[in-house]
Amino acid sequence: MFKKSLKLNYLQNFTKLNLKQINYYTTSFSSDEAFKYCAAIVSKYDKQNYHCSLMLPYQQRKSALAVRAFNIEVASIRDVALRQQTAFARFGFWKDGINSIYNQKEVSNPILIALSQVIKNHAISKSFLQRLIQSREKDFNQLQPLDIATLEKYGEDTASCLLYLTLEICGFKNLDYDHAASHLGKAIGICTVIRATPFHLSQRQCYLPMSLTIKNGFAVEDLFKNEIGDNFSNLIFELACVAKNHLNLSKQMSANSPKLVKKAFLPSIVCEDFLQQLEQVNFDCFNPKLNNRDFYILLKILKKNYFQ
Repeated sequence: MFKKSLKLNYLQNFTKLNLKQINYYTTSFSSDEAFKYCAAIVSKYDKQNYHCSLMLPYQQRKSALAVRAFNIEVASIRDVALRQQTAFARFGFWKDGINSIYNQKEVSNPILIALSQVIKNHAISKSFLQRLIQSREKDFNQLQPLDIATLEKYGEDTASCLLYLTLEICGFKNLDYDHAASHLGKAIGICTVIRATPFHLSQRQCYLPMSLTIKNGFAVEDLFKNEIGDNFSNLIFELACVAKNHLNLSKQMSANSPKLVKKAFLPSIVCEDFLQQLEQVNFDCFNPKLNNRDFYILLKILKKNYFQ
């Protein structure tokens, strides 16, 4: 275990980079520096998936972190762009960047530099990268999703696409593994919505399906005013059950898969831990016990990776 701890410390050291000192529009990046930049982004903004990615072999790890850094940048547009015009200009920047890479044109953004190496080394599908952009672009002006199927579609276009890309990076283009990734991505997408619900409501945003809010007698305006009754836990329970079913299907489909595929599916641990903790607090998504789980999840990731 001591050697494994040393290995983890080494893996974390290669991400040390002062993001505050970097203006990636003016700074020139080598390929190695671009990959380190991507790793630092994921380490800062997506710690749990960062730890999952560290379990991959070195070349696959670098590439997976580059894809996740790209996803973080695209996903953050909604939060940082104050106007629709600005947001769609940023979406356009990433679309043009992806097209430039596949057209073998030079790029200067560090994430795009890293992605160009990923595409060169692993021939990942352009369509999955495009879907990561298109789903966020479509979501920018979208209000409350109509039903669970809409939420599942969003999980498919975001979390599942990240898993498809990770599988391709690991050398697998297999319909059975993709099917398992599809279910896992839907589970992750639903869990992400549940986890983020307190923040979303504080920002007057609601991503809980309209079909469930109506069924449980909630008006969105009441939720924005924090007028949440006992039925709210029933709503979260219904969503959690859907996520759990997708998670179980994914685990069944990938049970006999190669070790590298199982490494690609390590984010299932993050999803499973959240659902377990949510059940323990009676599906109260506002309970602070659901937060600050990074260390415990890391231990579960290490156990799964090395001992199972």
